[in-house]
Amino acid sequence: MKETNKEKIAIQYLFESEPDHAWTAKDISRTLGFRGKQIKRLHDLLQQMVRDGEIVQIRQGGAYTLGKQADLVTGPLRLVRNGAGNVTERETGKFIWVESEDLGTSLPGDIVTIRLYRSGGESKGKVIKIVERCARNIVGTLFTTGKFLYVVPLNPVYRKDFYVPAANGAQPGDRVVVRFTGWENRYVAPEGEIVDVIGPADQPSLDTTVVMKQFDLPEAFPAEVIDEAERVAQRLAKPGRREDLRSRFIITVDPATARDFDDAVSLETDALGNRVLGVHIADVSHFVRTGTPLDREARQRGTSVYLVDKVIPMLPEQLSNGVCSLRPDEDRLTFSAFMTFDAAGRMIERRFARTRIRSALRLNYEQAMAIIADQPPEGLATVSEATRRLLKETWRLASQLRQRRFSMAALDLEVPEVEVMLDDHARMTGLAVRPYDESHQLIEECMVAANEAVATELWTRGIKILARLHEPPDEEKLEEL
Repeated sequence: MKETNKEKIAIQYLFESEPDHAWTAKDISRTLGFRGKQIKRLHDLLQQMVRDGEIVQIRQGGAYTLGKQADLVTGPLRLVRNGAGNVTERETGKFIWVESEDLGTSLPGDIVTIRLYRSGGESKGKVIKIVERCARNIVGTLFTTGKFLYVVPLNPVYRKDFYVPAANGAQPGDRVVVRFTGWENRYVAPEGEIVDVIGPADQPSLDTTVVMKQFDLPEAFPAEVIDEAERVAQRLAKPGRREDLRSRFIITVDPATARDFDDAVSLETDALGNRVLGVHIADVSHFVRTGTPLDREARQRGTSVYLVDKVIPMLPEQLSNGVCSLRPDEDRLTFSAFMTFDAAGRMIERRFARTRIRSALRLNYEQAMAIIADQPPEGLATVSEATRRLLKETWRLASQLRQRRFSMAALDLEVPEVEVMLDDHARMTGLAVRPYDESHQLIEECMVAANEAVATELWTRGIKILARLHEPPDEEKLEEL
């Protein structure tokens, strides 16, 4: 790997030192003095650099050059509903617009090379080469003309139907998964092969399956990942050196339908009368180590996906709903942020620690709201004074934090969260707007405060971080809003 990196750096330097020159693989080998295995690796390196948009291949099997010198850009193609698309220019990050008539036989996700041209004062691109086809399965509905079978993709960015030679067990009207096999001429249909039959398009219970197939969402975990999850779950009994908070009053507040509880809150008063807010996050890093099968699977999934009637977790349930879920009356390992606030709601101190907690209570938002409003919470026979005091005092602090944020021009769009109501047959029966009340705002302000504390700590220590910055709003768009 180190040798490959050195060779790539040498190739990059060669291209940049003579940006107007077009280099063949033979030229590069001779100039850089490559021998043996280096020459064998050269082709793969050049093709990878083409796929990454660092260079372009100006003749099939021929010469390579910097794309900007030949008015060429290489990158992944994204398509939009109107049939056009765009490719990102690697150096500037700008989108190069590609009109539908300039797409050729390219499809979404393909790595393409486009030639730049000017039109109406704008820079646009025309696909001149498909560097690499995107490995894809297309979900759609099977139809027949009587003589031919074709599949209409559900994703509207596909501007053509797909010809399929055989139904492979599907019936017209079925949702199917098609594997793309080829497209040689933009004036005829692309071709594919039915590799999976989902079922009738009018069967609502299959809608979730359709979404999972369409976006390639993996439901089952590989056996080695499950085995590792079961094994590392035993680390709960080996917490290591941690601050023991199991005697502190800590609770969780989550949606009523939540199965995993990954954050908890506490509030105490120090000797000077300042309020100390504790935000305790499940310490997943104690169980998932870098480079392990669990880590690789989590990286591949990226996030937990919440569908209408199910959750596809990023980690196996042994972790997500087990040892990494802050369930009440069970010891759990956390990473905690402690933030001290003065009477005006200013954060005057922060510290962080690996901790061990034991949540005293699991509340849903409706129950928390009822307690804040001095109403009897549904599902709770009694409410302890400690619970009542924690929620009310934390809401007072959250109100201060919220007021301070808005005084500094924080934007609150209050976009409603909508819940889809289903019957026993997975048919939609209605929509319900979830309330955005004090209970939600309380938890939101606690999490924002913890994020700000972490960001401030990293910034103060000089640790490089990714910071999201917003440009000043456009005056006309702001007026429209």
